Amino acid sequence: MYKKPSKRKKKVLPGKPNLTPLLDAIFIFIFFLLFSSDLKQIFEIPIDIPIISESDNKKTDEEPLGLTLQLKKSSLTLLSGAPLKTIKDIKNKEDNTYDLEELHRTLIAIKKEHKKEKTIIIDPLFNLEYENLIKVLDNIRYFRNTDESVYINDKENGEIKIKELFNKIIFEKV
Repeated sequence: MYKKPSKRKKKVLPGKPNLTPLLDAIFIFIFFLLFSSDLKQIFEIPIDIPIISESDNKKTDEEPLGLTLQLKKSSLTLLSGAPLKTIKDIKNKEDNTYDLEELHRTLIAIKKEHKKEKTIIIDPLFNLEYENLIKVLDNIRYFRNTDESVYINDKENGEIKIKELFNKIIFEKV
């Protein structure tokens, strides 16, 4: 007698898988990653790290200013020179915050005397809060619109207005 063949013996080739949904998902994922990466901007403060070199630097007649700002709990101290000498000690205000206005005025007066100097060394003597450090850095780097203008003589262009106070910042202790 004749029997119906079993399915086990019958080989059925599987069909081709449909890759369209998988490719759509990958395309959407890549598209999302590309567009989300441009939405977040990272702001950086340029900080120069001191470079130690063994070569002789250009010798000039002018002694470098070597301006250093020490951040203490109770005051800000501006120092200058090879053996550091105190230029000004700025005490905290009554509410125990730094007197940033006085610091800014003092730095403008120093900039008027040393127009080509751009470097300042920051020496925090204790663990300073990040917000306070940023406030100090903001007052060090640039002139404000309300500040008195300082000009430098240039042979090619005449007088040029200086826009930066001390924008090359070096941290003594990192």
